[in-house]
Amino acid sequence: MEGNRCTQCGTPVVAGAALCANCANAASQAPPAYSQPVAPAAASGNGKLYSILAYFGILFLVGMFAAPEKDDPKVKFHVGQGMILTIAQVGAAIVVLILMVFFSILSGFTSGIISGLFGSLMGLCGLLAFVVNVGGFALMVMGALGASKGEEKPLPVIGKFAFYPKDK
Repeated sequence: MEGNRCTQCGTPVVAGAALCANCANAASQAPPAYSQPVAPAAASGNGKLYSILAYFGILFLVGMFAAPEKDDPKVKFHVGQGMILTIAQVGAAIVVLILMVFFSILSGFTSGIISGLFGSLMGLCGLLAFVVNVGGFALMVMGALGASKGEEKPLPVIGKFAFYPKDK
C-alpha cells in the first residue's frame, strides 16, 4: 500500500488499516519492485504491410530491419519468402542474359545455317526471359496476396528454399 491507496487495486486505504477493504492486500507488505508488469514494445501494426512489401524486390529489407516487427514470426516468414523470390528472379535474369550474349557472340562468329541456329537460340532466350518474368510476377502476386490474408504458405517451386529463420 502506497500512501493512502492500495498498490494492488488502487482503492483508498484507511490510515493504520492492516488490509485493503476491497482486495485484502496486506498493508504491512511492501510490493516487490517488479510487481508492475512491464509492457513489451508495442507493435506499430505494420506487420501485415511489411509482410506484403517483402515480395516486391529488395523491399524485403523493410520487414527485416523494422523494429519491433522484425521479430514477428509472420513477418520473418514473408521476408524469407520475398528474399528467395528476389534472389531467384535476379539469378534467372543473369542466366538468361548470359545465354543471350553467348548465342549472340556465337552467331557473329559463324555464318550460314549455324549462324541462323544461334540467332534462333537467342530468340528463344528472349522467350525464356518473358516466361521467367511472368512467372516471377505471378509468384510475387501470390505471396503478397497470401501475406495480406495472414497466410504462411511457401511459394511454389522456390518457397522451400527460403532461409530466413522462422520462429515456431
